[in-house]
Amino acid sequence: MSQWKILDTNSFDLEKDSFDDISIVKSQDKEFYYFTKNKAPIKEFILKNLEKGERKICSVVLIKKNEKYEPRISFKKINAGKKIINKLGKTKIEDEKIKASIDLSDCFKNFKKLINFFIDSESIDFKPSDYAIMQNIIKEGSVRDLLIEKIIKEGVGEDFCKKIIDENISVSSAILNYIEVKNKKNVLEEFKKRLKDKKIKEVAGDDSWQKWFNVNYWFFGANYIKVIDRQKISISGLMPDFLYLSLDNFIDILEIKLPKHKVIKKGKHSGSWVWTPETNEAIGQVVNYLSEIDRLKLEIEAAVEKTFNVKINLLKPRAYILIGNSEDWENDKKAGLKKLNYALHEIEVLTYNDLLKRVENNINLYKSE
Repeated sequence: MSQWKILDTNSFDLEKDSFDDISIVKSQDKEFYYFTKNKAPIKEFILKNLEKGERKICSVVLIKKNEKYEPRISFKKINAGKKIINKLGKTKIEDEKIKASIDLSDCFKNFKKLINFFIDSESIDFKPSDYAIMQNIIKEGSVRDLLIEKIIKEGVGEDFCKKIIDENISVSSAILNYIEVKNKKNVLEEFKKRLKDKKIKEVAGDDSWQKWFNVNYWFFGANYIKVIDRQKISISGLMPDFLYLSLDNFIDILEIKLPKHKVIKKGKHSGSWVWTPETNEAIGQVVNYLSEIDRLKLEIEAAVEKTFNVKINLLKPRAYILIGNSEDWENDKKAGLKKLNYALHEIEVLTYNDLLKRVENNINLYKSE
């Protein structure tokens, strides 16, 4: 019986064993190399010991290329008799496409130890971006989220994070995407809670809707990059308190009313809808703003450039009026708002619930991209 068969049950417990004891030797056929512990080949790295003698393991075989060793990796779930219950096969990215079938989220800490060992070893040529397995783990559900969250917050180390980002632009994009989506989801949940708070004012107080949207201006579209405070520029005339600056340096304005206000009501004629007094007043106010902006266009542009060092363009700004909540509206009422909006020029009346749906949809699109 060969020494490999005698020792093929040898394992390395990532929970207990030290990498200081590891070396590399050739296999008998001299084509492959193996990690060894105390001169015995390591056939499996134990990621997690489970109940009933089952365990999750990582098997590693090395191939020598250009004076370095390149790992071939497979993940398995086995029982005490070494029977394979589940397997995530070994391959490089150019080989067959693999569907991940093993959840590593419960042994992430030990998985991280092994990957860090590969990366830190001078004799190992290992780039996570080259491996289909790594791509699947990063992309697969909870494992992907856990990996990225660990990279961001704790335990993985700055050097590892830099290596991941430097070597794989798709992973760095995934990390940024994860952060962006997570932050936006948190703000969205905060928005939902605010909708239930009847004490929040339009503009008064530190917790007003106006101040909240000045921080979260992206709610009205990813193209908005800055909010310009009117009080910081010296101009005459009737002006909105804040100007929303877009990526192409054009300006839009926002008029905020409360979610509790009624938006439209049934007209005297069958099937017709009309603006409520609250919405009508907001529209009149916005029309005055747009008129003054057009009249003072050059003055405002010069004042903003002087104060904020930003060149803006006040050509045909759009205006949003945020008012009311359409959560319980029937389809005919929603159609009524659409018809009334269609009749406006460069002004859109938007309910809080419609805004919520837009943001949810944008977050889902951002996540899928």
